[in-house]
Amino acid sequence: KFNSQVVDLVIDNNNNQINGVILSDNTILQADNVILAVGHSSRKLYEMLVTKGISIEPKPIAVGFRIEHPQELINRIQYGEFGSLCNRGKGNVPVADYRLATDVLIDDTMEKRSCFSFCMCPGGQIVPTSVNPEELCVNGMSFSQRQSPYANSALVVNVNPEDMIEFGGESSYRGVLWQKHFERKAATLGGGNLVAPVQRATDFIDGRIGSSNTEIKSSYRMGIKEAPCH
Repeated sequence: KFNSQVVDLVIDNNNNQINGVILSDNTILQADNVILAVGHSSRKLYEMLVTKGISIEPKPIAVGFRIEHPQELINRIQYGEFGSLCNRGKGNVPVADYRLATDVLIDDTMEKRSCFSFCMCPGGQIVPTSVNPEELCVNGMSFSQRQSPYANSALVVNVNPEDMIEFGGESSYRGVLWQKHFERKAATLGGGNLVAPVQRATDFIDGRIGSSNTEIKSSYRMGIKEAPCH
């Protein structure tokens, strides 16, 4: 049911079974089976599940940054001399994209983590996805004809439930608390008002900021602020 919010569950305590959901307008939807496709932002629903004693467990996730480049650079890397034929989505050669994946060792141990690109957006834009102005989360999109001068992609690494204990505690709800901690930290680094903290990729790798006096440009329309994201 569109334009509706699930606020509670219909629970048969005698049979320990969920028989439906209750919406914010008190409508009850009965069902033999209920699938909660909660996503990353419906924290009140997670809280409701924990309050009702319903068993949930944290799972591994992938977390990282959006990396952004001039689209012409990606075209040249992928197509060489033919990169100019893309003509910002109007040419005879499609705007270039890419895919990256590798395994890295953590802290010189034998533990490997996967680091990979995800949702690469050629000719696109970085957009805010925050549901709370005190927290910051972004995503990427491509325009239909890939006409933006920017390309962006997520660069993420696997994060396991045991990694979340430091900021999320031992609870089954730890992943949500861990996410909240880092989204608030991102908002603080940006200075508020959904301004995004940014850092040159080379500076991030070297653990520094401000190595260049040239202005950092981005497709993100809410504003950017150079900050130590490392």
